[in-house]
Amino acid sequence: MGAPKAELSEPRFGGRGDGSVHESRVSAGSSDCKRHLGVDFVMWRSESAWFWFLINPRGNGGMIGVTANEARAIREACLSIEAILTVS
Repeated sequence: MGAPKAELSEPRFGGRGDGSVHESRVSAGSSDCKRHLGVDFVMWRSESAWFWFLINPRGNGGMIGVTANEARAIREACLSIEAILTVS
């Protein structure tokens, strides 16, 4: 079995110069779900960048990050989770 496939989509908005707004979606193809301190996060690679995404377990939104390598992406996601959990 391969890594689980996640359908992550983030809307991206941009104007056309005429005041209108259009929406496009970016989908994560192959992704890897991980867990740190009971909080899940998702990682994926696109070209030469590694992305990570997590949802704040307290329901206050989420976080997304990008870096040049997988080890750093894992480290940044874990540090973000620790920061979220220590905020009272």
